Amino acid sequence: MSHDASRCTEKLEGKEQSWIDEFVDSKLERSFNYVQPRTLIKLALSCLEEDGSKRATMEYIVKTLLKAGE
Repeated sequence: MSHDASRCTEKLEGKEQSWIDEFVDSKLERSFNYVQPRTLIKLALSCLEEDGSKRATMEYIVKTLLKAGE
């Protein structure tokens, strides 16, 4: 996992959420549910795993995206 991906993983494990604003369209003016971008960032990081057996499956990706859209 790259250094940037590791930093994101560390931040995801913490309680601070303001760093997520960097990934979200500023036009939303922080009027969004932090769970959705947090979920998508976790999903993206799981797709970057070097070990293929640790990567998210397509089934998991689809289920996660559908659930995040609710």
